[in-house]
Amino acid sequence: MDPLILKPMDGSFLVWRCLSDGPITRDNLNAPPDESQLQYQGSAIGLLRQLTKRYGSAAILAWEGDKVVGLLRFVPRVVSQMEGGGGFCLLMPYPAGLTEDFPHKVFPSKESIEDRTLVVTCMQLLPDRQRQGVGRAMVERLKSWAREEGWDAIEATAYQDLPLVYEVTGNAGRRWWEDLGFHVMESMEEEAMREYGDFVHTLEIQARERAMDSQEVTQKFIMRWWTEARP
Repeated sequence: MDPLILKPMDGSFLVWRCLSDGPITRDNLNAPPDESQLQYQGSAIGLLRQLTKRYGSAAILAWEGDKVVGLLRFVPRVVSQMEGGGGFCLLMPYPAGLTEDFPHKVFPSKESIEDRTLVVTCMQLLPDRQRQGVGRAMVERLKSWAREEGWDAIEATAYQDLPLVYEVTGNAGRRWWEDLGFHVMESMEEEAMREYGDFVHTLEIQARERAMDSQEVTQKFIMRWWTEARP
């Protein structure tokens, strides 16, 4: 196996699609097995090009040889709050993804941004690279890049550390982020989860098996890490 190399994504290789179909290379990037993804290619590349040009990068890529096996996407929080960004999923329609015009909006310059916080919008790993420290390594690389580039903080959304949450959402749990130095800044009920009764019931079972409060399985947490230590 080739050694893992972590690099901020630059404008020469804009990874616009996900790792759900396997590793991404320069040869297969624009030839997804599911051709329906191509309908989002233009808007995704437009967004990534503007983010990279204005802020230096929009993702940390985990490389093994010529293959991308992990990616961690992020945007400035001020961009994440702009109308039309939705959930920033590049291969989904709004509201999970972008509105058609969002990549064409003018984003603020880095110099004009007062809230210098980066928001993690997506983290993906190939299934056979999970639980091998690749996700942690990508976050650590993002932390060092944020320091180098003059950002003040990184935020991520987390849920409870339950197997079904990992399986369905791909999101790392609260404790995982805490182990990386992130702190809970805000917690709230994810009311939409309650609409899926069987899903919530399974979460409650998994919580009780782990001596966790089953009433908190639908909690969402905003996690934050500062580039400089806070008292």
